[in-house]
Amino acid sequence: MPGDQQFPTGPSQGKLAPSGDAELHKASEQGGKELHAVNERAGTIAFGAEIPFVTHLGFELKLFEGGESAIAYTPQPAHLNSFAVTHGGAIMTLLDVTMATAARSVQKDMGVVTIEMKTSFMQPAPGDGSPLTAKGRLIHRTATLAFTEATL
Repeated sequence: MPGDQQFPTGPSQGKLAPSGDAELHKASEQGGKELHAVNERAGTIAFGAEIPFVTHLGFELKLFEGGESAIAYTPQPAHLNSFAVTHGGAIMTLLDVTMATAARSVQKDMGVVTIEMKTSFMQPAPGDGSPLTAKGRLIHRTATLAFTEATL
């Protein structure tokens, strides 16, 4: 699993909704109270935006407050590379969304996009179905930029 990566970003793209629930998808389109009610029943936290790729990967938001975030992800066989470990693109998406979530956690109605991201892969992330958890932290925020980091 990559360790101790730091990713300076601009306002990162907000894009998380738990996967696999038609009721959740419908509620996320409607927003507000409907989405909150569905997530309470499912025992999950919603990021507030429907991003099909993130939904497809099955990310689950576990923490979204006070400049911190945590997202759980269990790689599926289709998410592996030719070495049977989790594909770097899936890991970078997980880290990107985790940083965006940390940036948005202090002002949840703020939209964000990533302008720069650096990743250092220290070791492969397993492809054996083991769950992964990424943790993000808001380092500094200005009126137009948020600097964040995430680790896996």
